[in-house]
Amino acid sequence: MSLATLARDMRQPSPSVQAPRDMAPQPAGTAKREEFDGLVKYIPTETVTIFVAICSARSAVETITGGGFPYLWIYLACAALTPILLVLIAVGRKRSAERPVQLDLHWWPLAAATFAFLIWALSVPGVTSIFSPTLAKQDAWGVVAGVGALIVSGVLSLLEPVCGPRPSAV
Repeated sequence: MSLATLARDMRQPSPSVQAPRDMAPQPAGTAKREEFDGLVKYIPTETVTIFVAICSARSAVETITGGGFPYLWIYLACAALTPILLVLIAVGRKRSAERPVQLDLHWWPLAAATFAFLIWALSVPGVTSIFSPTLAKQDAWGVVAGVGALIVSGVLSLLEPVCGPRPSAV
């Protein structure tokens, strides 16, 4: 799910704390999509896209210049970019709706999206070299990171009713 979607949903209570929906029939495919929303809700697709693009360009830059920049700097810069982008998107949405811009953001979406990025980014091939050069040569670590990212995404969605904004604060 994108940061834009997360920013839109930041000021609404999660479905687990909302009143039950009416029993009207749902459009086809809606139920399946909702079942998997917990796995993708906190994945910051904008930041992941930027990260993957920079990591892909990294090898070309190394070839041309003879030097490069380490994955650690890319990893940390994109991790810092995640909450910044989320705040900018949330403020932009308020401005486009012509509502007064107040930074009354809850900490949970910012922290959850950043943590989800930190785990998801490790599944990109070669990134595990920030911990050890030998880890980057073992394909199994990318698989472990990918499965770990799915588990973390599910756990973050389960923690949302506990850590997320309360409906009265919305």
